[in-house]
Amino acid sequence: MATPSAHANPRTRWASLLAAPLVVGVVGSGLLAPPVAVAQETPARVSPGAQSPTPGPATPENVPDAPSLRVPSAPPSGVRLERVEWKTANRVALWVQSPAMGQAIQVQLMLPAAWNAEPDRTYPSLLLLDGLRARGDASGWTLETKISQFFDAKNAIIILPVGGESSFYTNWVADAKGSAYQWETFLMQELPPLLARDWRVGDKHGVAGLSMGGTAAMMLSQRYPEHFRFAGSFSGFLDTTSFGMPEAIKVAMQDAGGYSAENMWGPLGSARWQEQDPKLHAERLRGRSVYVSAGSGNTGPWDQPSGLPDIPANFPGYGLELLSRMTTQTFVNKARGAGVDVTANFRPSGTHTWPYWQFEMTQAWPQFAGAVGIENVEAPCAPVGAIRALAERQPALGPCLTGEYDVKGGKAADFRFGRVFWSEQTGAQSVLGAIGAAYQAEGGPGGPLGLPTSGETATPDGKGRFTQFQNGVIYWSPTTGAHAIRGAIRAMWFDRGAERGELGYPTT
Repeated sequence: MATPSAHANPRTRWASLLAAPLVVGVVGSGLLAPPVAVAQETPARVSPGAQSPTPGPATPENVPDAPSLRVPSAPPSGVRLERVEWKTANRVALWVQSPAMGQAIQVQLMLPAAWNAEPDRTYPSLLLLDGLRARGDASGWTLETKISQFFDAKNAIIILPVGGESSFYTNWVADAKGSAYQWETFLMQELPPLLARDWRVGDKHGVAGLSMGGTAAMMLSQRYPEHFRFAGSFSGFLDTTSFGMPEAIKVAMQDAGGYSAENMWGPLGSARWQEQDPKLHAERLRGRSVYVSAGSGNTGPWDQPSGLPDIPANFPGYGLELLSRMTTQTFVNKARGAGVDVTANFRPSGTHTWPYWQFEMTQAWPQFAGAVGIENVEAPCAPVGAIRALAERQPALGPCLTGEYDVKGGKAADFRFGRVFWSEQTGAQSVLGAIGAAYQAEGGPGGPLGLPTSGETATPDGKGRFTQFQNGVIYWSPTTGAHAIRGAIRAMWFDRGAERGELGYPTT
């Protein structure tokens, strides 16, 4: 549910309210370590003021059947790519116009190591979902973890939706504070065919997420069982209708942006809530690769102790992870009883925080790779000749990701933090960081700039950096970003003093 992190105050009011009774109960019983009690499998009572009667126990006879849906082969009418912005040479932001959402939604892609080296290849995808306090500018996975450095040598496309605070990545029955929250339609009907058509996404897919995103990963994999081969939940809440859970979700959503849980799925504990409950439809995951994890809440390797035995200073993170542990265990019991093969990693410690989710993603990777047919061995790479000599002089490039491969006019090799290009005319030159991202946006060596003819160099005013190319130059400054300039515009700009003249640095 909530994701205490650097961009969200971990000591939130609702988390403390949830944590307090959990901690009191656990401390009072003396059970400060696993095993953790399993949540009772009884749908929650409707909260005061709800407009539907209290539902009865969830039995096979009265649990609403969750629909089994398919991803279309072509983008629905009105779906289009509005804007592309390269963040790095292997991470790109797309703004996709969504008719269902009534706006353009940002989605970032982490591209695989061989993206440039093998331009005709398609790749498996992993839809990686954020937590309850998802921000509107970037995914928490890129803001809070170093997971991109783990994925950059892997041959999969990682799909990172941006936004969706308190959404559970689902279709809401009513307004979401003035927005149309139709996340399931966007993620499963509108986005996949566009990525398959334009961004080399193949036909093998997985989905995973943390906290709220873990809940959503299980829901989406159950509703689209033919699409996903793998589903992963890291500290997810996989039982949404047992006693007290709808109320807990309601409080969480109110605190994380002031959203209404009733506007999401209707009256608490109603048929729509049961339709979305991962534990009630666990049998739909038979034949799929499933990975779930949760800590115990006790002080772990990435927690600060509070002074109480085994109790971390992150009190809300303690209570939330206990809640995740209980609901995940309930889900595992149901799934295994239905014949689903679930890998469950119940750690003896750890709170509801990002370092554990980064760890769990790396632990789940081999299972995902096996499910989608990726050989879980990073291909050896060994640059030679002039490219190797330059890489040895520039350790900031990091380790190599590919061997040398052909590009227009020369050769190239990819490294963790940049690319190196070589031709007889230009020699070996590196392209790094934001300038590398801008170069990728210009089409790289196959685009109008051609090959680089210099490395990255400080500007005469000392405020920026630039790299020269055969047919232009890319300038960068902290306030304007990186932009290419060439031809007659470049000549005129130089005549007016370049970055030290009246025009300053290019801004587009």
